[in-house]
Amino acid sequence: MWVQMNVSTILFDSRNSSYIVVLKDETGKKILPIWIGAAEGNSIAMAMSNVKPERPFTHDLIVSIFDRLEIEIARVSFGEEAIEDPALHRKRVTAALGKPGEITLVAVAAEAPAVPPTACTSDSQAR
Repeated sequence: MWVQMNVSTILFDSRNSSYIVVLKDETGKKILPIWIGAAEGNSIAMAMSNVKPERPFTHDLIVSIFDRLEIEIARVSFGEEAIEDPALHRKRVTAALGKPGEITLVAVAAEAPAVPPTACTSDSQAR
């Protein structure tokens, strides 16, 4: 079962100089923290604050290309489940990228929900 999640907040972990992106489902009952690198963390923090860099980042370019092609990014997905999604439509896509930080960046830039792997959001993982 797919659980759509949105970026709730981003935190800085000073112990290992990385960022933690906190995803929450719509009910707020399921929380998924994701540790990401400094570059992705800074970019997500900027995007969430609506700060525009002088030059666009890769995630901005991806979203811009989809916008120009009039394609809606319905959600972004982690892992192989995105490839098997039967709900892919013309003009509406699920973006599947490699690293969690990249996926989260596209989700924030496109204002789209993120869908982590089912194993990460099972009832045993709920907090």
